[in-house]
Amino acid sequence: MRLLIFHSNTATQVCSLPKLTGPCMARFIRWHYDMRSSECKMFTYGGCQGNANNFESKAACLKKCSGRSS
Repeated sequence: MRLLIFHSNTATQVCSLPKLTGPCMARFIRWHYDMRSSECKMFTYGGCQGNANNFESKAACLKKCSGRSS
């Protein structure tokens, strides 16, 4: 018998993750949620080894994280 456990990133978990630019050298403009300021902020993502607090638009960041606080 095999038991599969799926872990889903809830909004609170995702939005509390730190901003990770990653070690790669690409320069993608992305957005992350900053729990301290309670706002979405722009950053440059290198393209690898980031985390789920990495959104392609400010609107996507706000949709997932709006109303969260530390």
